[in-house]
Amino acid sequence: MCVACRERADKSELIRIGEGRGAYVHDNPDCIITAIKKQSFNRALRGKMNILNTIGLCKRAGKLITGYDAVVADIKKAAGV
Repeated sequence: MCVACRERADKSELIRIGEGRGAYVHDNPDCIITAIKKQSFNRALRGKMNILNTIGLCKRAGKLITGYDAVVADIKKAAGV
């Protein structure tokens, strides 16, 4: 079940966050942003969400931007980081 929208889905359609108990979220920006805003990961992982988990989530969702020039260009487009 996605921690953001609470819809059930196959594990192949979800991204797993955290080790052990884990939490799942759909592989789309809307669910990821909703889960972060609602602090759904912290609740599901019992407060064990950290920066490495967040970076891993962004990478698996294909939204991780690295490198100074790429980050600056993305900020200038107002697309966020």
